[in-house]
Amino acid sequence: MSEWWTTEQVADALGVRVKSVYAYVSRGMLHSHRGPDGRSSRFDADEVHALLARRRRAEFRPAPRGMRSAITLPRADGLYYRGVSLTDLLGRYSFEQVAELLWTGNLGRADPWGPMDLPRRSGDFRTRLLDALITAEPPAGSTASQGRWLIRRMLAALAPATGRTVAERLWPALTDLPATPPRIAVLDAALIAMADHELAGSTTAVRLAVSLRAELPQAMLAGMSVLWTPLHGLSPARFRRLLPVAAEQGVPAAVAQFPSFQHPLYPQGDPRARLLAPLIVDGRFPTEPTRLVTDLLAAVPMPTVDLALAALGHCMDARPAAETVLWAIGRSAGWVAHAIEEYAAPPGRLRPRAEYDGTPPEPL
Repeated sequence: MSEWWTTEQVADALGVRVKSVYAYVSRGMLHSHRGPDGRSSRFDADEVHALLARRRRAEFRPAPRGMRSAITLPRADGLYYRGVSLTDLLGRYSFEQVAELLWTGNLGRADPWGPMDLPRRSGDFRTRLLDALITAEPPAGSTASQGRWLIRRMLAALAPATGRTVAERLWPALTDLPATPPRIAVLDAALIAMADHELAGSTTAVRLAVSLRAELPQAMLAGMSVLWTPLHGLSPARFRRLLPVAAEQGVPAAVAQFPSFQHPLYPQGDPRARLLAPLIVDGRFPTEPTRLVTDLLAAVPMPTVDLALAALGHCMDARPAAETVLWAIGRSAGWVAHAIEEYAAPPGRLRPRAEYDGTPPEPL
């Protein structure tokens, strides 16, 4: 006869919180049964033991070179989400629809995610985003539903709940410039362009955390911490500083300050920048910043998306680090997609090994 455990007993045996037990249920890793009182859940102890045994048997081995993923394909000719070209997505689908594509493989109608109210907290953008994740307790459900909840929570930490779409709610956090439909459309396109980029540094951090079976807020916290670094999500700030130089000394003087604008993955030019540049120029922003951005983008043969985000931030008269916030909200959709994929893989598989090149072992 099977022994039945309460949810609390299962959580204690697995070393996780109670809500994680329900996350295991939603992923099909455990099965819950209604308790005698008709309200509580109970679990077959044998199934819990089997899950523990599978976890113990999991080998800590590095993922194969070129780890397989079905989410995003960067190629010389463009960027593809689940096989759909970024070219075909911009202007036709919303960020919410593209997020659902990344999470489920289905591209179609996506209901508005709805606002969330949070007490206003002090601090800069980074502090508020990290705090939103540190204190998050998403309701039990699928990884996709929890990801949707966490993105709504981060938006609520940045600005009061206004607008129906993610782009509309993000806009007032980034700038005091009035929102118009063309401007919101550009911001939405930028969010889509930043939604995923294969195994970038922050995404690798998310997958590593998930491989060790971190809960989704923890994994996204790891990604956010890595994103907020000079050579990743803060890189648009370097390009943003070029704009005053271009205005005062001319575009050639500004361009000369950088040895290269080219992205190593795109020898023919970054497709994200190529697609965003005309949208920014046509976004009906104030004339002077638009003219300067137009000249700068035209002077760079193969601009990267970092420069495109800086150009957008300049046209928006955006607050400091606004480009990084845009990147973080957009990339959160990709983090959730990679979390979904990694939760389905054997735990602990991303434990890398070092090739030792120190002093050879010798007797003392």
